Amino acid sequence: MATITSQKISLLQSLRGQDTLGIAISEEKDILQLKMGLFKVQRLVTLATAVKAKHLREVTQNLGEEEVLKILVLVIKCFVDSVKVKNKISPFEMIELAQHLLAEYFAETLEDFILAFKEAKFSGQNFYQSLGTEEIMGIVGKYLNKKAEYLEEESRLKYKNKLDDIDFASWAEETKNNPLVKEAMLQMAEIGGGDKHKIKMKHISQKYENLAYNPELIQKQEKIEKLQGEIYQLKNQLKAKNQ
Repeated sequence: MATITSQKISLLQSLRGQDTLGIAISEEKDILQLKMGLFKVQRLVTLATAVKAKHLREVTQNLGEEEVLKILVLVIKCFVDSVKVKNKISPFEMIELAQHLLAEYFAETLEDFILAFKEAKFSGQNFYQSLGTEEIMGIVGKYLNKKAEYLEEESRLKYKNKLDDIDFASWAEETKNNPLVKEAMLQMAEIGGGDKHKIKMKHISQKYENLAYNPELIQKQEKIEKLQGEIYQLKNQLKAKNQ
């Protein structure tokens, strides 16, 4: 079974020798092979794969700006061509938008934009006979808000699982002569040794030579992560609003 990586490589090979403007102004029949290549990638993209893919910055460093622009223009064009509206973004505006995405959203992935437009297409969203830059940036902003929520939840679960995996008995036995450990164990006894979610430990060395411990840091860390997610969403909303 083909993987998303192999499908991306195949698409990139198909784009070699193509011209960015030529892709934007082409009739559907002239770039049908390219569209089919993109659809194969799109079929395999999920939020989980999108967030783990290489950022646009890294992809650009590896492939070159022009090659990445080709892909972004193709992604935008395929979406625009699939929407049945009268007033659509022009080919030159597609290129301008692709350049903007590459410059301003370099920390996102190609898969992010592929998935954003895929979800918009099948969501039943009504564009009221107009699909311009403003509407497309609205799609991007909505998707990035969803992505931020996903990352926030993923971070919370990873942190929770990390605490759950700690073998407190073995850790305490191994480090029982460390005065910081003794203090930690006393605090654990006060809050209840089974309540692992209230414990924050930081290993400075493999043998836990130094231990920074404070039960209150858990709550502080959760608040910080939540705030970071809210700031991320706000930035994307402001970017979309100012387009």
